[in-house]
Amino acid sequence: MIIEKFNDKANEIQFDERTGNIKIHQVKNKKFSGIGEKILDNFAILYIANESIYLRLGDNTIEIVTKEMSFDYSHIDTTTTFSIQQRGKIVFKIDYPSWWIAQDQPMPGLGVGDDDENDFFAYIKLMLTNDTRRLHLIKKYS
Repeated sequence: MIIEKFNDKANEIQFDERTGNIKIHQVKNKKFSGIGEKILDNFAILYIANESIYLRLGDNTIEIVTKEMSFDYSHIDTTTTFSIQQRGKIVFKIDYPSWWIAQDQPMPGLGVGDDDENDFFAYIKLMLTNDTRRLHLIKKYS
């Protein structure tokens, strides 16, 4: 499947769902099955299959069932944490350097863009916590 690269309109990600293999190349295909970004040493990919939403990081894939899940996105100093809870239990969690560190930008609030414009997991939280946005994702990537 071909995945749109978050904040990089010139490149796309070729993702083999079975093997997890990833290749990045210049955009050739305008029909994407999801959106992704390299986080630490892995690719995080949000994709649509059979009208269901999946989130994959490295070798781990979870189906997003929004009625049963809550999403948390926060910064502590220069570390960002994104987690998903399902029925009160953490089913997905990642800690990583905050986007402004990786982009060599000043901390948010000092004239730079919002988290969801610069950080893949902030964008994911924004899109999954609203029914209209979630349905837009399913339509766009199906």
